[in-house]
Amino acid sequence: MIKFFKNQWMNYNLTNQEINLPIINHSKFANESCALLIRSFNERNASNDIQEKINNGKIKAIISTQEILDKFENVEKYCTDFPDKCWAELCALNFPKQSLHIIAVTGTCGKTSTCFFTYQILRKMKKNVLLISTVGIYENDEFKAESINTTPDALTIRKNMHEFVEKYGEESFCIIETSSIGLEQNRIYSIHPEIGLFTNFSQEHMEYHKNMQDYFDQKIKLMPLCQKFYINKAVEIEQYAKNLQGFFQYGSELIETKYENNEFQIIFKFNEILHAITSNLKSDFQAKNILSSIIILQNYFQLDQIISLYQNLEPPTGRMIIYENVIIDHAHKPDAVFNIINSAKKLNPDKIIAVMGCGGDKDKIKRPIIGKILQDHCAEIILTTDNPRSEDPMEICKEMACSKAKIILDRELAIKEAMKILTNKDVLIICGKANDYFQEIKNEKINYAGDEKIVKNFLELKKST
Repeated sequence: MIKFFKNQWMNYNLTNQEINLPIINHSKFANESCALLIRSFNERNASNDIQEKINNGKIKAIISTQEILDKFENVEKYCTDFPDKCWAELCALNFPKQSLHIIAVTGTCGKTSTCFFTYQILRKMKKNVLLISTVGIYENDEFKAESINTTPDALTIRKNMHEFVEKYGEESFCIIETSSIGLEQNRIYSIHPEIGLFTNFSQEHMEYHKNMQDYFDQKIKLMPLCQKFYINKAVEIEQYAKNLQGFFQYGSELIETKYENNEFQIIFKFNEILHAITSNLKSDFQAKNILSSIIILQNYFQLDQIISLYQNLEPPTGRMIIYENVIIDHAHKPDAVFNIINSAKKLNPDKIIAVMGCGGDKDKIKRPIIGKILQDHCAEIILTTDNPRSEDPMEICKEMACSKAKIILDRELAIKEAMKILTNKDVLIICGKANDYFQEIKNEKINYAGDEKIVKNFLELKKST
């Protein structure tokens, strides 16, 4: 017998009288009698495993859509049209405390930096902060856990928020970096941020989303969850944001950046008044991320309370790492690569040298776009391996369609070759892996020294000889 709970997904919780069983969201956790909630289904490897655990008595009930329920037999079935929302509400019911000042940031680029800068300023203001982001989960100054995804699953978010409130109280802050995939899968569905911010919008995740409109539609799902929602003024969304005017506010406006006497100055307009910040982070795109952070925090503090605190910030791990005239960055999207090149140009080099690759099994459309950006703006280019996964790394490099590039598939050798031809008047940019210490090759994770470590060791060896 199938029990229907259409549009009533909030009824499921661990003490529910209808389902008096522990409820899990993955069959790998089925070690005793439990109910399995299935949000989506991978036919290749999930079906046999789940049915076997049903036959062994480990899975007593399944909660999912009618289509997925029909694949299984000899199990109690609960039908819902919204399994992902059901899971989010389940997590909220079991970890209900979220009386925090919740901030959520989305966008194609800049999410991680905006979240990390906001976190740093709040800590400088002596506030208790829970950060849930690509860089990991931080509880005040303590690194608590790595993040497998940009936006973790609903259980991870709710559990961390609940425990943080119990430990530090309701006037604490929580910052959540929200991806389009996380929003599409309703990972923060049961969470209602006070402030939401949209950093920018450009092509990404086309292997997952149907098209740019679908990508935008998933991003903007954050807006109705928030009490206030900001979109940066420079974000070009008019063709996608139909009938949204009046539902959001624009952020501050970057007027210009100046690099003089080894100081980087950011001039911006807020409430029609010009302001200036001197920053240790010498790049235009980080200037935009700083302004995004200011827009968020002006809701909690006077501008003159916080503006000076932005003068000395740490970049997030893998973002805009500078060793002498070498820039290392996680950039792997067209806009992000272009921003890194613009930052390099601010240093007035004789030429820009680039080392980069593209990931396999993802968003093939962006490969020639990145190749053209490198071709147009860099004097010398070395294409290399960057997580090819199941694809041939040589074919990936060829698809980047960068005619003046040299291809060296061994990434460490590619970086060392670029370092050898680098002069004191040049700038080398190394994009992609940054501080990742693995390569995904033939779907296996293989140890890799890391871009930063390779550069650091090369420079140290050069100084000692």
